[in-house]
Amino acid sequence: MSEQKRVEALVSGICNSGPKALALYVMRKDKGYTNSELYGAAETFIDQALPFKSAGKSNLHSYCKFALEPIGLAVEKHVVREQMYGKKFLIAYSITDDGELYGKPAIKRFLLLAHELGVSLNNLNGSTQTSREIRMGYAIARILEVLNNSGESNFATLDKKLSISTCGQLLHLNKLGLVEYESIPIDTYSGVSAKGAATITLLDKVKLEEYIQDDNKLRQDVLSVKPKYREWGYLRRALELKEEKLDYISLSNKLGLREGNHSSKVISTLVKLGIYKYDHFEYRALSKVRITDKGRVAYALAFKPVLEIARNPNSQYEIGLYDVKVEENEIVNLFKEELVRFEATSNYLNTKPMLETTQLTISLLRDTHKDRTFRQTDVIEVLSKAGFVGDLRNKAKQVLRLLRGQNEIESAGKNGFYKLKEPMAV
Repeated sequence: MSEQKRVEALVSGICNSGPKALALYVMRKDKGYTNSELYGAAETFIDQALPFKSAGKSNLHSYCKFALEPIGLAVEKHVVREQMYGKKFLIAYSITDDGELYGKPAIKRFLLLAHELGVSLNNLNGSTQTSREIRMGYAIARILEVLNNSGESNFATLDKKLSISTCGQLLHLNKLGLVEYESIPIDTYSGVSAKGAATITLLDKVKLEEYIQDDNKLRQDVLSVKPKYREWGYLRRALELKEEKLDYISLSNKLGLREGNHSSKVISTLVKLGIYKYDHFEYRALSKVRITDKGRVAYALAFKPVLEIARNPNSQYEIGLYDVKVEENEIVNLFKEELVRFEATSNYLNTKPMLETTQLTISLLRDTHKDRTFRQTDVIEVLSKAGFVGDLRNKAKQVLRLLRGQNEIESAGKNGFYKLKEPMAV
């Protein structure tokens, strides 16, 4: 298992949910737990009934089945016995050696960090599911590592070092107070800053022609830099344009795209393949990112040990440093705190009715976009700043659909851009 996958398993797979972490932590080695046994072990450990429905009896095994088992690090499944009637099986889960050796110490560290920051594990480490190549947990760990070593950096440098777009993670870390992020605004309507940030220029015409002729090589090289890439048709058509210069708005117009985010992905892929280069990165280089004292504490307490153990998984010395000594009664109290925070977060945000979410989004967009023009990425940023967690891209799409259905927005005349309609006079 690679460093990235191991960190993602520990941070985004285990330590991003109080109930999930509890389900793993109460398991004892060499014992299989049926659904009811796991539920009973959890209640016995915290000495109270589980305080919310979403962590109830029907769901603790779901955490094992859909989250802990797939990451291949925490639990394994056993068939205990076949039921007397029918063909159903009684399933039990047990903790693996890796779950005991790496998972439990990680849980203790992140419970301590969540307590220190006063946020839930889910608000801290984000969702397990993602459409991106790198999950939130690994991205945060690497960003904090770079900033801890350098003290201060900028958007462009971080993107280059980590080979990902760090904008969403920086907004998240800024909201948590782990970094101070000062971004340089871009003209929302045109999508281009005064420095021409979104413009790319043809760099390698020979390689462009090669990719047009050899589709297998194109697919192989793209998947090496973007393993989950899907915009194949748009990418091939963009190559066939053989343009000297492109930006994502002109590309949208040339390809007849309705959503600007598709052309943005195509352009970033063209640059990653070395066919084109960005004309200007000044706006990213002008942005400032600095780690805070709180960020250094978070890195030292939780993210650094996880990174180190992922890089040296078989080192007994590292394992000794990795574990943290915490009294059992303190762990119980930390779990009780976390379950309360998880319930509050779930009730207030993740189960907030979409209509209420949409109205909140409209209000915030009117406050932050005086020209009332915006795009999907602006909705994602608004939701993030409002404290929403999980798959914000999908939630933003739901908000946009509802806004269109309610006739609250209209096309701004450019692909992927919308405009809030004027409020009706009362």
